[in-house]
Formats: sequence, structure tokens, C-alpha cells
Amino acid sequence: MYVWSREGGIGERKIVLSTGEYVIGVHGTEEELVRNLHFAGLDVAGGNGDVVEFMGVEDCSIRFCLIENGKGNGVEVHGRAQRVRIYGNEIREQGQHGVALQGMGPPGPDVNFRHVVENNHIHHCGRLVGHGYGVRIGQSGKNRVVYNHIHHMPRYATTIKGIRYQSLREQVEGVTFENRHDFLHSRENLIAYNDIHDVNMDSQDTGAMESWGPGRDNVYDHNLIHDVGNDRFNLQSGIYLDDASDYFTVTNNIIYGVVGTGGDQCIFAKGIGNRIENNVLVVGRTNVAGIRSMEMGGERCDGHEYAKNIVVFEPPPEPPEGGFGERLRDLHGMGTVLEWEVEIPASGDYGFWLRYTTSVEMGGKTAISVDDGESVALEGLGATGGWDHWKWRKVATLKLAQGKRALRWVNVEGGGIDLDALVLCDDLEWQPEGVELTEPEAGKHRVVIQAEWSPSDRRAAYEFINWSEGRIARADGNLFWNGGREVMVEGGPGSGALARWQGQGFDGGSAVADPLFVDAEKRDFRLRRESPVLKMGFVPIEVDKIGLKEDFPRRLAAE
Repeated sequence: MYVWSREGGIGERKIVLSTGEYVIGVHGTEEELVRNLHFAGLDVAGGNGDVVEFMGVEDCSIRFCLIENGKGNGVEVHGRAQRVRIYGNEIREQGQHGVALQGMGPPGPDVNFRHVVENNHIHHCGRLVGHGYGVRIGQSGKNRVVYNHIHHMPRYATTIKGIRYQSLREQVEGVTFENRHDFLHSRENLIAYNDIHDVNMDSQDTGAMESWGPGRDNVYDHNLIHDVGNDRFNLQSGIYLDDASDYFTVTNNIIYGVVGTGGDQCIFAKGIGNRIENNVLVVGRTNVAGIRSMEMGGERCDGHEYAKNIVVFEPPPEPPEGGFGERLRDLHGMGTVLEWEVEIPASGDYGFWLRYTTSVEMGGKTAISVDDGESVALEGLGATGGWDHWKWRKVATLKLAQGKRALRWVNVEGGGIDLDALVLCDDLEWQPEGVELTEPEAGKHRVVIQAEWSPSDRRAAYEFINWSEGRIARADGNLFWNGGREVMVEGGPGSGALARWQGQGFDGGSAVADPLFVDAEKRDFRLRRESPVLKMGFVPIEVDKIGLKEDFPRRLAAE
């Protein structure tokens, strides 16, 4: 056995190796269920699988315990199991999930339901796998996941899993679109009053609260979702109703601080018949939208209702400071122009280099001109292999005179491209590599031009990636505020300014106004009494009731 200590030598420290499959295992059978067995006030650690496992049980509980350091899950409720209560526990440092409620896969019977996961502090799970969650619900229904504090997960805080219809009908005989929900038991779950932050720390295409192919009629209510995502991967969401997430009710949630590298939003909603109402959605500086939707994989996306929400935008990004990685975005529009005034140290021929990223062929579609002279097409700008893959390319040779010169870049034909730096060098053999630029040959010169401003704010209240008829059943009574700037909608027949969207028959009773939060800068999104949204029917969110309850054990809170 080899031990790699994180804190230096082993010395006299005690090292414990778990060899048992679990520490507490409560296992009944179909013929002989275990009932009314309760655990309280224990410190439970280790396990080569789950720390605590319930299977073949009814009306059991684990309360006010410290549950830590399992290879698998902190608490697993598996197979035939009903009415298990997991209350007031500290669940931490698990290899996979904090809590897992797992029923039978289709076409198995509906035997796992009515559990309560309440008032638990669940954190720092996923220590051995990248898909570690706070609470996983799979083919289990009518559960209550409430008043928990969930944080520091590589992936979701909570997820509700099933199988999306197009996959289900291929796997199980007899499945039709009309009867599909009969096979999906992860239905009628309530996930509410949870404080969620610092999740999706190592994940892409994800949400703090997520679902995929579940049963119907699940509810997300009164959750505080904040400071989630990461700065390495894209497609981050506060709430993610992924493929075939149908008939969800999403109400009274506050979402802010969603970060990622692109395609990030407060709510990403697919599925059928989802109602998103009375939420506070704070669109961050790097987000694309408050609510985003799309249809994909043959799964319908329609019948959505967006009502009585507050959608506010943080101020747009400050002008970049001129360093590598600042990147100029939103340059894809035909006719987009960038201008610089630069000091040319000596007359001569200069190689013109770009550090850029694009997913499409952009060769010849952009151009540069000097002092209002003839435009020179910029060649060789091929796809870089992804928006986070940067390349240097010598795109032209320019004859420049010494002194101040005005450079003008134009996206002539339109098309997506981001720029990070431009370099002029009269050493025509010089080549840049990475972000630490070498010096040119002695007596030669190098001029570096980097991002100093961003031309536009393209964030939208809604973004419809692929609009379809019937996508929105109702959108009304919402309040939008972008600090006095234009509120936009992206995609579909109403794409453009909000007024154009309203001209399509949506959001006629909505308004653009400051919601008058108590202190938005300090993340206090309660409403002042004079807030205009209160007259529009918005119901104040009970922020003070979110998170752990007063009876959470002091001994665990001190850990």
C-alpha cells in the first residue's frame, strides 16, 4: 500500500482505510421490508461504497448525524424504498453524491417515493468523480428536498433524472408519446427553500439545478441560486430544464452570479409546458440571456409560460484594459467597425498579425485600412477549433509611414470572430507564439494593439436559439430593467428591441422600469415598498426562510 500525504510526512498520524461496502446498511426484501428503524446523533465515516444505504425499507430515518468520507454517496436510498427521512445532517467529502434517491429504471415499477431530504448541509462531494451532485433523484417521485445548504460540487447541486422520450421509446417496448410519463417515476418532486452556491465548479453544459428526461409536474420553488459555474467551460445555467423536462413549475427563485465562458444564462428551458413565474433573474455581465430555450434531439420545446418575473441586467462590462485574454466579442454583425490610433516608430513594410478565435471560415470577410486608404482583405482566418482555441495568423502586409496612423478594421461580410490582439512588426521573419511575445530582430520594431473597448451589449431578456411555433404560450406581466439601456430579445420573429417582440403579441402587459431592490450591489434583492413590480402582481420572495433551519445541530454547524 502506498500513501501520498497531502500535508507532508505521515509521522504519527492515524490513517484509516475502509474495506466494508458501507458503514450502515439497512436492507430489506420484497417479502420482508424493514420498517421504522431510525438513526440519530451519530458520526458515520468511511465505506468503500456508500456511507449509509437504505433498500427495501419504509418509514426509516437518519437525523442529526455527521456523514463523511464515503467512496460513493453519503446516503443512498435505493430500489424499493418509501418515506425515508434524511434530516439535519452534515453530509460532506463524498466520492460521488451527497444524497441519492434511486428507483427502478423503465419499465420497472414505481417503488421509490415520498422521501424527505430536509435541513441538511451538503458540501464538497464529487471528490472522486467529476459528476458529483448534492442530491440526485433518479426514477423516484413525490420527494421533498427542502431547506438545505448545498455547495462546492463539481457538477449539479440537484438533479432529477429519467430518460428522454426519443431514447425511452427505443429502449422499452410499448412506449408512445402519449403514455411516456407512465414509465417516468421521477415526478411530482418539490425542491424548495435551498441555498445553493459554488456548484458546477468543474463542469460544462450544466445547471445548478438540473433535470433531464424526468417525469412531469416537478416544482422548483424559493431557491437562492448564486455564484455558480466556472471560468473554464461554457453553457452554465442557474436552472437547466434539459431535454424532455416537461411541465415544470419554476417559481419564486432568485438567480444571480452565473459565470462561464459563453452561452451562459439564468434559466435554460427546454421541454413542454414549463411555467416560469415570479422569479428574480439577474443577467450577469458575461451571460447571454435571462431565459434561453431551444429544441433539439427530436424533443419538443413548446407551451412555455414566462410571467411576473423580474429580469434585470448587471451593468455591461467595463472597457477591457488591454491585456491578453480580454478578447473583443460581439463583432459578428456585418459592418462592425473597430478603430485605433497607433504610433508607428519607423516607415516600412509591416507584417499584420491577428490573435483570433472563430468557429467558421472568416478568410477574406474582414478588412483593414490605414488613414482612410484602400481596404486590404484579411486572409487565412480559418476556424480555430472552438471559441476557446486561439490562433495567431499573419493576415496582411501593410506599408506604413512613421508617425500616428489611424487603423480601421471592418467585418465586411459578417460572421463570428473574437479578437484578442493585433501586432504590427517590420521584421517580416518574426512570428508570435502564445501570449509572451519575443522581441524582433535588432533594429526592427513591434507594435502591439490589444482590446480597449467592446462595441456592444448583446445580452437579451429571452434568447430563442431555434424558434418554433407554439414555443411561448404566454409571456406577460414581466418587469425588465437594463439600467436605462435597450432591452433586447434574440431569435424568432420578435428578435430585436423589446417593442418588436411585443408587436408579436407577447409581453403586452410587461414593463421596463427599475424594480427598486433594497440593495442590488450587496445582493439584497428584496423589494422596496414603492417598487413598481408590486403593482403588477409580483409576490415578494421569502428570502429569510431559505436555507438551513434553526434546529440544525450546533455541533455540526461548528464543524
